[in-house]
Amino acid sequence: MRRPIFIVLIALSVNLAAARQAPQTRPVDPLAPRTSADSAATGPLHTVTVCTNELAAWLKLYRDGLGLQVRGPVSLGDEVRRTLNGLWGMSPAERWTLYLLDRPAASGAVQIRLLVFDAPGPAIRQTWDPREPAPFTLGFPTSNLPPLDAKLRELGFTSLARMEQSQIPRPDGTKYGMRESVFKGPDKVHVVGVSRLDDMPQLGPVDPATGHGGPAYSAQVIVNSDSVIAFYTDVLGMELRSDREWKSGATSAIGVPEGTAFRLALVYAKGASTGQLL
Repeated sequence: MRRPIFIVLIALSVNLAAARQAPQTRPVDPLAPRTSADSAATGPLHTVTVCTNELAAWLKLYRDGLGLQVRGPVSLGDEVRRTLNGLWGMSPAERWTLYLLDRPAASGAVQIRLLVFDAPGPAIRQTWDPREPAPFTLGFPTSNLPPLDAKLRELGFTSLARMEQSQIPRPDGTKYGMRESVFKGPDKVHVVGVSRLDDMPQLGPVDPATGHGGPAYSAQVIVNSDSVIAFYTDVLGMELRSDREWKSGATSAIGVPEGTAFRLALVYAKGASTGQLL
């Protein structure tokens, strides 16, 4: 299986216009921006790059299931290809076909850059175990998760657990509801559908016609969390907007045993309301 690569460094936009234009969320939102984009060194997550040899499976999930637009194959000159191969640590002669997946009706959504190889290669994730350190999910906000959950199941995609609903604390002491489903996608990249309830803004822009958006964020399973978070905050100038200990419930959407404790940290570009790293 070709290694799925989440290119975080080159996927951080240096154009801050989108972050400046993002609407400010309500004061009771624990994920509301705390700083201005004017002081940001980088913008929010802009592009996720994945290598695969399973184009049909990606199109079935991301186009047919999640409703992303697909552009490609994209024509590239040999010089551009050699430059990109060098940036990504591949042989200059390595060949792949480029596809772009995005959601134009949800302004500010992350795009997926899909590199399709003819032959399989090593996989970055060896198992479906959510505790395995590696890139874990792409997150898709939606204002109405149950129909999306049902559609993905009808297409034959399986989830780590049943759709989960939990209560999330707000700074004013109240709580709001959140629904979440995690599906098994190609190359062991998990797909999360998530809805914030109780009039809370979604975790990223959504298409007003369908209520679906994203991708809006990327999650990683890590071990040395202090050093990883320090890289994003101290080097890239992002802010740690939520940092808490969590225990999985009886119907954990991420598929770990009940009572499993883990640290849940959300890192945003300054002033941004989407494009976060979890």
